[in-house]
Amino acid sequence: MGVLIHPKMVEIGYRLNDKLRNGRVIFEPKTVTMSFIPLRSVLKMLFQDCNLFHVILEFMNNLNSNSGCNTISNFVQSQLWQRSHAGNNKLGAVYVSLPCLPPELASSLENILLVQLFTSNDRQEFGNQVIFAELISELNFLENVGIDILYNDKMYRVFFSLGLILGDNLGLHSILGFSESFVARFPCRFCKSPKLDCHNQVTQVDGMLRNKTNYDEDISINNITLTGLKELCVFNQINSFHVTQNFAVDIMHDILEGVCKYDIVDTLNNRIESFNYGSIDIRNRPPLLSTALLKNGLIKMSASEMLRFTKYFALIVGDLIPLNSEIWTPYYNT
Repeated sequence: MGVLIHPKMVEIGYRLNDKLRNGRVIFEPKTVTMSFIPLRSVLKMLFQDCNLFHVILEFMNNLNSNSGCNTISNFVQSQLWQRSHAGNNKLGAVYVSLPCLPPELASSLENILLVQLFTSNDRQEFGNQVIFAELISELNFLENVGIDILYNDKMYRVFFSLGLILGDNLGLHSILGFSESFVARFPCRFCKSPKLDCHNQVTQVDGMLRNKTNYDEDISINNITLTGLKELCVFNQINSFHVTQNFAVDIMHDILEGVCKYDIVDTLNNRIESFNYGSIDIRNRPPLLSTALLKNGLIKMSASEMLRFTKYFALIVGDLIPLNSEIWTPYYNT
């Protein structure tokens, strides 16, 4: 169909491989490579040949028309966006998404673009600067030079800026140059609060937030124990980006697989413990749920305990469930 954009293999270093030859072990140098898909070519094809440019312009106009309200529903409406437009077999992957796409398109996998593949061990061996040099060069090209798009019989020069780098916490700390230990003295990439203070803080302390000034000071100290910084962030080489303004968190790891799970279990256990089961034998009352067992998809109860738990479940937590919930129907009808 003429839409395949082939990756190019980028050399990132050399490694000695041992081979047995004539009864002797011979070490031969082997080039280490990674796959990189030219982002400028992918974006040009998407914007011009797939007619996304028109969709994006309409969606951004709609977002701009709602920019007066206090609620931010898209990264494009944020101040940061406005300023910017002013293991052996484990693979690392870099994807690019466009926040200026309407939600129904932005969430589609076909609009989340693969840009780079490399082995995790290669990143650890050769470092972030080598691994991401090609990507940084590509992003700087898209920001400073841009790509030409033919739209409605007229040529447009379209520029792109790096807004946010998303990922799980460990992955972000690894590629952005922060401490990869979350029990370190300074474990946070957003602030300089010591670990013990982080355990007790319930509100943001503005004076402890990382910024460009104290970040540069910490880099000059060059001591991860005193600063929580392992190295200078390689992505700071991109004009529109600075790591201290990368206020991005991963909702799946932090919320859905993180605090939500513990909050829900605590709430449910409180309800189980305080519910009035009437005159049944105390030995048949449902036991409290174990977080460790829930991680493995298990609820450990005897048959009689599970009978009571299922029977009274609608009364235990029913007031917390939205009305007309289809998922809740089997319990509600019971």
